[in-house]
Amino acid sequence: MLAGLEAVLIRMGAKVHRGEALQAALDVYEIPS
Repeated sequence: MLAGLEAVLIRMGAKVHRGEALQAALDVYEIPS
């Protein structure tokens, strides 16, 4: 899931580091660590 989400972020042209992208995903979806 995260891999697909990361691909979406890349397609959107999100200029963030991978760690920041994952953290943003966790914040948005509230996925427990």
